[in-house]
Amino acid sequence: MVGSLVVALFGSAEAEATVVDRIAATVNSEVITLSEVYELGGDYIDSTAQGRPQARVSAELEVLEELISRELVKQQIQELGLDVTQEEVDRAIDDISMRNGVSRQRLREEVVASGLEWDVYREVLVQQLRQMKFNQIVLQPRFSVSEDELRTIYNREVTVGPISRAIEGVMLPYNTEVTLDNHSVYMERLIAVKSAFLAEEISWEELIQAFPESVYSNTNGDMSAYTQGELVGVLDEVVFSLEIGVLSDPIETVAGVFMLRVSEETAGEAPSFESLRPQIESLVNQQKFETEMELWITQARRVASVDIKLGD
Repeated sequence: MVGSLVVALFGSAEAEATVVDRIAATVNSEVITLSEVYELGGDYIDSTAQGRPQARVSAELEVLEELISRELVKQQIQELGLDVTQEEVDRAIDDISMRNGVSRQRLREEVVASGLEWDVYREVLVQQLRQMKFNQIVLQPRFSVSEDELRTIYNREVTVGPISRAIEGVMLPYNTEVTLDNHSVYMERLIAVKSAFLAEEISWEELIQAFPESVYSNTNGDMSAYTQGELVGVLDEVVFSLEIGVLSDPIETVAGVFMLRVSEETAGEAPSFESLRPQIESLVNQQKFETEMELWITQARRVASVDIKLGD
């Protein structure tokens, strides 16, 4: 559980190749080494390069730019006297342990088992906490989000609520007589009846009556209406790809075999502005943080002494 989380967040250390270390860049006299470039982006560099020297250099420079940005942020936070403390890192680790329902020792074991050194894991947390402080202290005061701005986005993007599709058809459940191993009888009957229906030899009512064992035989095939994501995977995929009124082929599931069609599609009532306000505000904030971060880095690079040696 925690192991997969660790790999997803921080990557695997297995891709670290042997790197002949050297200076990749200096930022206001602080050194960034080639090994740091590969520690951060070794997987990405190797997958991008694929034996092409120039592609490798380009990927290394791309990762190096991220490290330069991080170093500029670090220097700004340190200048403000607000760098991350070890106590803050310990609190973050305790929070991660609690949210994953494991002890600190168990978390450490999972981190190490994933191939990531514990000290590296802590350093990644330092970087994340530092960026959070930077966002709050340096970037947040550079922009604001007005109510009018949020309402404009709401009015532009939110026109209707979730689309629901009413479906109807037959569902033949598996039982002791018809199992997953010998369901061919069901399939043959469904295909034959579908062919008769498409040839207009039988009506919809007669199609439903042909399967008295169907779960929906007493409702004339009505299976209710659903929004996308409410049905199990295979049914959801079919229902939201079918054209209205088109009868599907038999659909096999672990519970039984379905054959259905969408009778109508309805747009729900648009959710209120207030109900969506937190999501809209979060999205706008994220976009503005990214924009302000790019502007800040551009400005910081102009006054900083940055010497890139990688690729020389």
